[in-house]
Amino acid sequence: MADDIVIDFGTENVVALSAKKGLVVNEPSIIARSISTGKVLAMGRRGLAMQEEIPGSLILVRPVVNGSLSDLPALQSLGKMVIKRCGRSKLHRSKVIVCVSPAMSSLEKRAIRDALRSSGASSVRFVLQAVAASVYAGVSPSDATGALVVDVGAGKTCVSAVSLGGVIDYTSSHAGGESMDNAIRKMLRNQRGVVISSSAAEEIRMMAGSVSGSSIHEAVEVIGYNALDGQKESIVVKADEVRMACELVLEDIFSVVSDCLSKIPPELTYDLTSRGILLIGGLAMMNGLAEWLGEKLGLVVSVPDDPRTCIVKGAYRLIHMHSNTRGIIEEI
Repeated sequence: MADDIVIDFGTENVVALSAKKGLVVNEPSIIARSISTGKVLAMGRRGLAMQEEIPGSLILVRPVVNGSLSDLPALQSLGKMVIKRCGRSKLHRSKVIVCVSPAMSSLEKRAIRDALRSSGASSVRFVLQAVAASVYAGVSPSDATGALVVDVGAGKTCVSAVSLGGVIDYTSSHAGGESMDNAIRKMLRNQRGVVISSSAAEEIRMMAGSVSGSSIHEAVEVIGYNALDGQKESIVVKADEVRMACELVLEDIFSVVSDCLSKIPPELTYDLTSRGILLIGGLAMMNGLAEWLGEKLGLVVSVPDDPRTCIVKGAYRLIHMHSNTRGIIEEI
């Protein structure tokens, strides 16, 4: 195959697709590094498990945060592990496509390119995440009508107006899954006097979180700590409480989409919204979010079959198209 591996380094998850193996990696975008030696011990789920097994002996690092490179050595380590998982090594070097945010600078891309080349890639090229997602949704790179792509991730909501294989407008906000988790933690501390971990808040959001209507569970039991005496305490959190805690974050998500729409020239607005909005990212799976956002905006909002992996699948589809992708797939 001309291009072997497609990688999307998200804040929450790293997703990688191999031409020969299909979807290979879909794990937390972290590496576990020893505090005493600095050595990288594991990545993804294994790294999270090691932190529980040997707490206090290692630190978890996210190489990319909110679309920007935050730790280059960590990214090099993560890239090396991902490439190895895909069955490649320095002896069998791979061509790599990296899916990135429009917010990522050329300097950051060059750093990623060099890190991945040292990790076993023969070449590294870049494609915008929103463009890849739109291709997965059936939008041709040569389509002037384009699409509006809303990526609701862990640390950020990114809204991209895509046309002719590029992003003509881009708006972002720090509203995302982590904002909701923080809101849930704040609510429980203020109203119940209980402190819970970030992972417990994420579990509550994923199990009992919804915008309207029913959630997966109407209530979730978690273990926290009493804010006064530090004693362990089991509490039951209801879906209604979660909904109320997340209201402001949801309004922020709506506002950033509205803001992007308001900045698009009127002559392009109809074209971009004629096919509705494509909602992607981990938070896109939150029960009722697509319907709520569509009702607020007066537009159809659709969610692909797997909003977490549609970016790498779209990028893979893009690089194997017979049409000209010059200027869409970028070489640094």
